Amino acid sequence: DARPDGEPPAEQLVTRAARALGRDPSRGAHHAASVLTHYVVGIAPALLYALWRDRLAPAGPARGAGFGALLWAVKDEGLNPLTGLGGPPAAYPRQDHARGLAAHLLYGTVTETALNALDRGAVALSARGAVMAEA
Repeated sequence: DARPDGEPPAEQLVTRAARALGRDPSRGAHHAASVLTHYVVGIAPALLYALWRDRLAPAGPARGAGFGALLWAVKDEGLNPLTGLGGPPAAYPRQDHARGLAAHLLYGTVTETALNALDRGAVALSARGAVMAEA
């Protein structure tokens, strides 16, 4: 396993934080903190993307896929190895890279689709409010 201590990046973050704080969390607490960390690390880029996406290429699945690909390249292939949260890219089989890229393409596409749906809902609510204000 190319991962440091055999742990995925979110677990590595929790392990490092616990060590830095002089803590030894139970297996259950470590797992819970790792799941929470995984979600926070996953949601934070989507929040930034939601704020900046209108400055990017035209709306649609391709824009979301581009976001996912960029996230994969920066985080999985760049920051994780650079910070030691992951092993060097060459230490992983090609299938791992392909699986990670596919997951991030899906993540970006779903994020874009969900944000577009929220935009449509906001426009519909705004239009409904304008009609009610005129009445």
